[in-house]
Amino acid sequence: MEAFAHLFDSHFADNDRSLLNTLAGFVDHATRLAANLPATGPLAALLAAANLDTQALSARAQTAQQALGLSLGAQKEATAQTTTAQTTALDRIRKNDGTLSGDALIEDAQERRRVYALLYPTGTLKYYTTAKVGTELADRLGEYLATTEAEKDALGAAFVKRTQADLKPFRKTRETQVGHLGSTGEARTDRHDLVDELDAQADYNFHLLSAHFRAELGRPANFWNPAYYQRAAVAVAAVVAKP
Repeated sequence: MEAFAHLFDSHFADNDRSLLNTLAGFVDHATRLAANLPATGPLAALLAAANLDTQALSARAQTAQQALGLSLGAQKEATAQTTTAQTTALDRIRKNDGTLSGDALIEDAQERRRVYALLYPTGTLKYYTTAKVGTELADRLGEYLATTEAEKDALGAAFVKRTQADLKPFRKTRETQVGHLGSTGEARTDRHDLVDELDAQADYNFHLLSAHFRAELGRPANFWNPAYYQRAAVAVAAVVAKP
């Protein structure tokens, strides 16, 4: 009975198939359909209309995949820039710690301890080096920079300028990175939302082609590459062959 019920179910919906194979398989199918579209017979008009819908969906699938690829590339670049900016910022904080440990910058010991306590609340670098590389570190570096600027008279213009140069880039690159993370998430969602439409169109095309080739029931299979639809299939490159 289960096998009988499956005859009236979707032939292409498969939760185990990778999303990449679903998209690539459909794009490959669209190419095969356009190249070998039956032009005669009682179903020719329906097949022509189905082909138009298929090509439109194929274009959307390719656009969605390209958008995700671009977003992932931008995210990777932003992550690298954030890592570099983080290293630069923490190196500056270490150097500043060394500077404030002596009396060359601030001679008065009491004043030096006051400023140091403002910049290093826990008395060590760990307040910054152990902070999570997200909002926590960004906020702490922001506090450090604000305190440095507020204590300009005690620290001197050169100290403040060096700190600004090394700390400001981190927040900017981190914000860019977070923005790309959001864009990547949206691109993944847009791509995933196409799956039901692709499977439904593939089912419709299968039934039309089966009806058209009713005397040759094996012919419709030539409009799909089985490599994309095997169980637990590994993502493969598109291969277009004429039916």
